[in-house]
This record gives sequence, structure tokens and C-alpha cells, in this order.
Amino acid sequence: MFRHRMGALLVIGVFLLSACTAGSSPGASGDGEKSGSARFGRGTLSVAFIPTEMTIERMNEMGYEIEVIEFASTSTEIQAATEGEIDIASASAAATMTAVDAGLTNKFFMARYINEFVLVAKEEFDTCDSLDGQRVAIHAQTDITGLLTLNWFEQNCPDAEPSIQIIDGSENRLAALLQDQLDASPLDLQGWQQLEAERPGEFAIIANFVEDFPVVAGVYSAPPEFLSENEELVKDFIRTHLEVWDEIYEDPDILVQESEERLPEVAPELIPGIVEQYLELGILPRDGDLAEEPVQFTIDFFSEAAGFENVGDFADVVDRSYLDEVLAE
Repeated sequence: MFRHRMGALLVIGVFLLSACTAGSSPGASGDGEKSGSARFGRGTLSVAFIPTEMTIERMNEMGYEIEVIEFASTSTEIQAATEGEIDIASASAAATMTAVDAGLTNKFFMARYINEFVLVAKEEFDTCDSLDGQRVAIHAQTDITGLLTLNWFEQNCPDAEPSIQIIDGSENRLAALLQDQLDASPLDLQGWQQLEAERPGEFAIIANFVEDFPVVAGVYSAPPEFLSENEELVKDFIRTHLEVWDEIYEDPDILVQESEERLPEVAPELIPGIVEQYLELGILPRDGDLAEEPVQFTIDFFSEAAGFENVGDFADVVDRSYLDEVLAE
């Protein structure tokens, strides 16, 4: 079953019914199938989300009922998490921590991807200062693209005053760049390759955020009560996701083929290069990451930019217990 909800909530639901009845207690059913359900939030489908989709499909084949809810923006996903409309969020670490600082109870239980953003600009704008007064778009002030970009300006040209615009979604900022509505914007690696293919030589990477800011970018998070009440589902999700990542790193063609099938809007000839970049840079965290050092660096980085008051330490946002149990098997 697929659902769509645009604006406040854009939904694509994938809801496969198992033999188990709704509302049954999480665990194994009498015939060996798994039981349990979850409403799973995610952003627009991209190469980075393909392993998530593969994992959820396998979970549903096991007997779980996982409903995938697609959001038009990070802010609407976080709003849904705050209002209890989803059980598991897969938004950026920055947006999730900002919401936790404001009262959201979610805990990170697995990393989804490491920072994958670069700042691209028209070829004539080749320095930070040259973007003074130019049109620069970010996803949101408190999301990863906004915090990375504003921090970069503060570090490299604090007197510059770019015209900051808010455009949700890397794919929408890509479209605005192609339509000459922007002069610069952070894009994910997929968006950068698409831009370079469409307009070769007209744009360049002015800042490599992947190297400059090694932060945890995307995470899976859920309320503590959901995690504790659905322990088997959570650990099966982690276990299955790690298996998917292992398969992809062992055979990248799996991700290439899955991306070609699921992302018809991306030129097929670009996908092998996108996948190669993701795997070479380790964007997809094969071990689920959430090691204390990179997470604390991420907290410190975003706290300095966003001014957190209630988020300061690893334990404020992370529950590694489920990941550690699976890794110890």
C-alpha cells in the first residue's frame, strides 16, 4: 500500500501485510514468521537511501509490517517524529539533534551515512569572498547543509554577506542551479555528478565538505520506549541493514542495478560513478558507525553553530546498545 502526503506531510507508504494481525506483540509468530510493525520516515529517494529500501523490503518479507513514509523535507519529517506520527526517523543528525535539544526524545540507534555534501558554485565564483552578495541556497538554517555552509562562510570569509535562500532538497537546489536561479549551493554527491553531466565546466566544487567536516550526516533514530518495546524488530533492522551494506561493498553492481531500477530520473550512465564515490569515501557506514569520537565531534560542531542548550554529550542523543548487541553476534 502506498500513501502520499505533500506539504505538511508527503507520504509514500510501503505497507506489506503479513499473516500476523495488527497490534500483536513484537516477536516471532507461531509459524516462524516475524511480527511487529513500524512507521518509518525517510526523505526523497536517492542512491544513499537505496540500501534502506532494500532492508525494509527484506524486513517485510520476514513478516514485519514496515510502512515507509516519504517526506518532502527534513523539517516535516522531524515534525512528524515530534508529533508521534512516525516511529523511526532517518533524518539528518543535525536536524534530529536540534529537535532533541528542543524536547524530542529520539535516540540515534544506527548511522545511515557520513557527510556527503560539497559546495558547488558557478565557475566564475572561485573563492569564498567572491560569493558576497550572490544567491546561495541551503536546505534550512538548522539542517546539515545550512550549518555546514554558514560555518564555512564564518570560517573563511566572515565579512561576506551572501543572499541566503531556503530550498528544501538537494534535487530542488540542483534544479535551481540548472535554471540559473542560484549561484552556489551545497549538493550531495549524486546531485554534483548530475550537475557536472548537465553543464560540464560551468560549475566547480568550491568547498569539499566531505573532507572539511567529517560529521555523521544521517542517522536512524526512535523514541526509547519504541526501541525497548520492539527490541527484536530493531535488532533485525540493524542486522539486515548491515548485511545489505556488506553485500554492496562486496559487489557494488548490486547498488548500481538497484539504483538504476529505482531512480529513473538519474541517467543510468551516471550511477556507476556515483556508487563508486559513495563506497570509496565510505559514505555508507558498513559497521553502523555511531562510534563515540565521530558522534561527539558532530555534536560539538553543530552545537557551536546552532547553540544547543540540552545536547552536549554522546549519551544525550545515542543508544548504541542494540547496534552493539548485533555487532557482538
